[in-house]
Amino acid sequence: MAWLYAQDTCQAIYEIAGYTEWDGAVIEVTPSGRYDTVDANGFFHIHGLCRGAYKVRVWVEGHQVAETWVEVPQNSPLIIENPDSLHVIVIKEHLPRAFHVMPFRSLSIPEKGLAEQLTRVPGAALSQAGPFISKPILEGLRGTRICYWQGGQPLTSQQWGEDHAPEIDPFSTDEIEIKLGPSPVRHGTEAVGGVIILPLPSVCCLKGIQGQFILSGIENGRGGLFGLRLQGGIKGWGYRLQGSFLKAGTLRTPLYYLTGTGTAQAHGSFTLHRLWERWQLRLYYAQYNAQIGIFQGMHTGNLSDFQLAINAVRPLVSSTFSYRLIPPYQHVEHELLSSQITYLTSNNAVWTLTAGRQYDRRREYDLVGIYTGGTGIALDLQLTSYFLQLTHERQRWLFGAFYQYQRNYRQYAYFIPAYQRHQGGFFAIYHPSEWEIGFRVEPMRYEFRRVVLKEGGMPMEHIERVFIPWAVEATWVGKVRAHWSFLSRAPNPAELYAYGYHQAQAAFYIGGNDLRTEPTFAFRLSQEREDWACGLSTYYSPAFIWERLGEPILSLRGAALSLEYHQTPAAWLSISGRWIKPLSSSVSWEVRGAYVWGNVYAPQPAPMPLLPPLILVSTLRGRYKKWQAEVFWQQQFQQWRYSLTSEYLPPPKGYGLLGAEIGWQGGAWQVVVSGENLLNHVYRAYPDLMRFFAIQMGRQVRLTVRYEFGSQ
Repeated sequence: MAWLYAQDTCQAIYEIAGYTEWDGAVIEVTPSGRYDTVDANGFFHIHGLCRGAYKVRVWVEGHQVAETWVEVPQNSPLIIENPDSLHVIVIKEHLPRAFHVMPFRSLSIPEKGLAEQLTRVPGAALSQAGPFISKPILEGLRGTRICYWQGGQPLTSQQWGEDHAPEIDPFSTDEIEIKLGPSPVRHGTEAVGGVIILPLPSVCCLKGIQGQFILSGIENGRGGLFGLRLQGGIKGWGYRLQGSFLKAGTLRTPLYYLTGTGTAQAHGSFTLHRLWERWQLRLYYAQYNAQIGIFQGMHTGNLSDFQLAINAVRPLVSSTFSYRLIPPYQHVEHELLSSQITYLTSNNAVWTLTAGRQYDRRREYDLVGIYTGGTGIALDLQLTSYFLQLTHERQRWLFGAFYQYQRNYRQYAYFIPAYQRHQGGFFAIYHPSEWEIGFRVEPMRYEFRRVVLKEGGMPMEHIERVFIPWAVEATWVGKVRAHWSFLSRAPNPAELYAYGYHQAQAAFYIGGNDLRTEPTFAFRLSQEREDWACGLSTYYSPAFIWERLGEPILSLRGAALSLEYHQTPAAWLSISGRWIKPLSSSVSWEVRGAYVWGNVYAPQPAPMPLLPPLILVSTLRGRYKKWQAEVFWQQQFQQWRYSLTSEYLPPPKGYGLLGAEIGWQGGAWQVVVSGENLLNHVYRAYPDLMRFFAIQMGRQVRLTVRYEFGSQ
């Protein structure tokens, strides 16, 4: 993300997009100088715009045929007509609520997953279960309270719990859009804390062939990443082919190796895009494959060894460097197929039909316990999902209807029962002037085929649960953006019926089969300017579902800490912001930070467990000719609000980490040397559960090269 900040001074990035009936037209936006070409009466898309007024010109064969002024952000569709009244352009624009990350241009941490790519967004933090297993925390919320959209459909693989990263390759998209705060009407009632969107790539208007590749080597783990993207156009079809490969061995701390923490990953995606008259077709396929090693020191066979591991200064297991993946580790597979058809009617309405299928599989290989023999597979979860949505957008109205079906199948050790989930509903959004008002309802039915309340126990009879999540929200966009919402979120299968062992967090999860729908009231104030952005969010739920650390438990696979789901009233508050101060024409200083306060009432007020502490990051950036550099200091303070009933040990002390990068860009080449924890500081992160067993990874240094080739 550093390159984006160094090249563009604005921090809130917007886009304009639309249709035109001019064959071969060029859409030009001034004064930014950005442009896009339009193929055969099709679609154009221009992103990376700052807040302000722009002139949009339409050029055909060197002649200007239309122009208009656009104030960005633009809250409602804008119609631009040719003087001969025969041609129309429809322009749509994002509401000023999102931050944008462009992974293919962010070379400081290319080997990191989705969650780490978002850490430069104010209000975003990490929930880790060890190296390479991270989830984003947005304003203190994580898990299924954050909704992920890829390829025009919601990602479904997060229903299994908190111990695995989102199955998303950041390089599969041009940009990642992050909306902080509730977004339930458009993106579903799981979007309590926000939504992370990977839009469908727009490649309709490409000509010839273009390409980019990234090659990166990392010192800690002795690994590397290779990413390649090819795109172009053939006979009116636009295409994109993308792949990335990551290999790393055992990671080390300043004092010892984190035994078993290697990884091997291979991801890819393919896009086709075509326009005919007023029709648009997009086909998208993505695959995610990862073997992720889990720190062996978190896994013990009995309660005595568990207590020794928690109290030990050094882990009970030790090793040297190795690329070999041995239990415990996860093998994660994810496939996503999406098709989207869009039609622009003669009265400027837009119909969009999206259909998709997802397949997710997670296998866990055990280190100790009864599952070490034979295949070594201690868990095998398979989830298949189908999604269908139809939307109609005209002037100030947007209507949508959708249906989703999921089928979960499990083998080996019990964790989540086999189940089916049916979910359907509709939503509507209205944009009067500076307002946006919306409503959504999505009834949901679970059918649990086999429910076991104790590991190795007898199955219960067929169980059905019906929930009726719904949401209303209203947004006012003036000098300050104000957002009000009420939503009710249905509990996920892990919260309802989990009773089993999570390898990555080395924790035994215990669900609550009497959990009911979780209602939440939210209010958020935010403002975004070129030099600063800030957000204040307040939440209250009379029946909040939360997890706390319980007593250590001994199961058939060994000893582990336990995480229990409870439901009580709760309230929390999030404050986040960013401030940028230009020190000269080529040097700037940025400070960003976030703090979350929360209480649960069970029945007495107590601090909400596993909330990130206060985090402040100070960054100095500079630019000279073809060189760019930055130095940053990340200060994470100690979490002083905690409950002894929810922690085995007090939260670790605060710490500061030094990082830096220096890059050179010449023509199509870009070279970056970057590093984290350059002082090789010894620390334990919070709320990472690995903190009980080991310190965090030490110094990481990487060299990354990026090259673009082909016609533009």
